[in-house]
Amino acid sequence: MTNRGARPHSLEVWSARVSSALLATLALSTPARAAEQEVPASDAEPGLHRVGFAEAGHPALATTLGYGYTEPQNTDDGAHHRLSLRLAGALPVASWLGVGTVVDGRYDLHRHDSGEVLNVGLFGRASLTAGAYRFGFELKGWVPGAEKASTMLGAASLDTSALAGVRVGKVRIASAFGFRFDRTHAAGEHAAELGPGDRLALGLSDFDAVLLGVGVGVPLGKSEIIGEVSTDLLVGRDAPPLSQSPLRLAAGSRYALTPALGFELLGVVSLSAKPDLTPTAPLVPNEPRLSVLAGVRYSFLPAAVPLAAEPAVPPHAARPAPVAPAAVALPTDAAVEISVHDEGNVPVTAATAVIDIGNTRTELSHDTGGRYRRDHVAAGSATLHVEATGFRPFEQPVRIEAGTPLQLEVVLTPLPPPSQVRGLIRNLGGHGIVAKVRVEPVGVEATSDANGAFQVDLPPGSYDVVIEAPGYAPQRRHVSVDAEGVVILNAELVKQR
Repeated sequence: MTNRGARPHSLEVWSARVSSALLATLALSTPARAAEQEVPASDAEPGLHRVGFAEAGHPALATTLGYGYTEPQNTDDGAHHRLSLRLAGALPVASWLGVGTVVDGRYDLHRHDSGEVLNVGLFGRASLTAGAYRFGFELKGWVPGAEKASTMLGAASLDTSALAGVRVGKVRIASAFGFRFDRTHAAGEHAAELGPGDRLALGLSDFDAVLLGVGVGVPLGKSEIIGEVSTDLLVGRDAPPLSQSPLRLAAGSRYALTPALGFELLGVVSLSAKPDLTPTAPLVPNEPRLSVLAGVRYSFLPAAVPLAAEPAVPPHAARPAPVAPAAVALPTDAAVEISVHDEGNVPVTAATAVIDIGNTRTELSHDTGGRYRRDHVAAGSATLHVEATGFRPFEQPVRIEAGTPLQLEVVLTPLPPPSQVRGLIRNLGGHGIVAKVRVEPVGVEATSDANGAFQVDLPPGSYDVVIEAPGYAPQRRHVSVDAEGVVILNAELVKQR
């Protein structure tokens, strides 16, 4: 087919340079900290399928190969087959900000014709973690393939999305709400001359779109089961019925072969009605009715810096006399990183984490995601201590191997609620009295409020409670408090004569 969205030679060169530069940057980068590992989605950022998860990730690359099938659009049209390839890379530039690029190529084959299309996009994603909740905002600018640079730039479009997610245990729930400023119709200046199959293959649109999506990821060992529904609701003057807007259901699984390498297999079903593909109809995206996507995801984890290569010597130059190699200093320390959360998998961000080796104590620094790290900790047998308000202290012996990063997960157990004595102090008329409450022999004191209510936290045991108020006769009451128990003590004071 004569595909008006086919990529020009200049676009091939430009996208190749961008991809090469990104690969070089990712290969040389070593992140300042190793976050909890997230297998990237097809855009190399943490996520499900189309719905992103607002969480910082490692530098990553993602490759996705797909096949899509679409039924004939009319009696003169045959079935449509699509091969797609996505290459993506993402790089965190801060603990809360990641940037990346996506290159989408596809080859459409249908009756009497075929052709290829190439789209290129750049994106940035900011994220914020608040306990189990994740919030983020993403901008993605992209251009569809076109035969002229002016047309390609005129078709540049922008996606804006707000992301919200939550962890329930180890289950991830993610949602997205956004808007697409779609200008891709500029790349279809000859669309009216094309047949239905060619218009379908272009994937261009005359309408902006509201972007909605929600999904869930359920871990099963090293695998994660993914389910997601998303839609691009076409809006604007003369927009088609909502039933013709792209609506898709995706499901599948991903498997982590190693902490850095993961594989993914997804099936995607389009639930949209057939749009009008006649030459005079507006351009509407028509996605494959059924797609199968297989992907490989690789995250760049911290690694040792390679030794510099020996400089080249010209062929006829005199070589210097060999020098005995200097002894290579072996590492004597290692990086230590721990992830601290409670029994509900909510990160604990205000803990104190220290490593004791002999008489040396090393405190780990922490971020807002419950991760605690120190890059240089002496090798040897050590003890890890973690303490946080409201939790039982955690202690565990560890072995630090020189040159080998140590990563641990710490689950803190909450302290039980304290034992308690509480009640009301009133006069004989039933009115509350502001009184002083003293617990002996521990000497704990409290004052009741205007309604006579008081509360004292105590360890389990037996006590005498002395109640005093000006103008009233004091009372002494004996109580026994059980572990995690509550004793109700109500008193009526009598006026002194």
